[in-house]
Amino acid sequence: MNLLVMANDPLRRAILLQTLTSQGHTVHLAGDRAEALSLLERSDIDAVVSGTDSPAAEPVQLHRLLRTQARYSALPFVQYGEVGGAGGKELMRDGSVDFLLKRSDPLRRLVEVLKAQEEKRLGGLRP
Repeated sequence: MNLLVMANDPLRRAILLQTLTSQGHTVHLAGDRAEALSLLERSDIDAVVSGTDSPAAEPVQLHRLLRTQARYSALPFVQYGEVGGAGGKELMRDGSVDFLLKRSDPLRRLVEVLKAQEEKRLGGLRP
């Protein structure tokens, strides 16, 4: 899958990059919402992974913006972080695919969620 990963923390971005590329995904990294939107315009993204460590509720704002644009309205949006961080509960209420808690082996779960999304995406493309 072609993934957009938005996280404020450079270390978190690096860990997600290493984990996801080792699983065969192509990863585009963004440190904030503006960078994420720019990457979305330039790349064919299959899913967004957003850390809730981003400031000013950027994951919530990005998610809402994507849901208002036909091109991105069905784009899977997966959260990574703490439930209370940057609007985690709000994102789940508004339709995120999944929420991965840092304390529950989230990298393994992230791989599982993305695999399920890829199977769902490919299932829709088969005759």
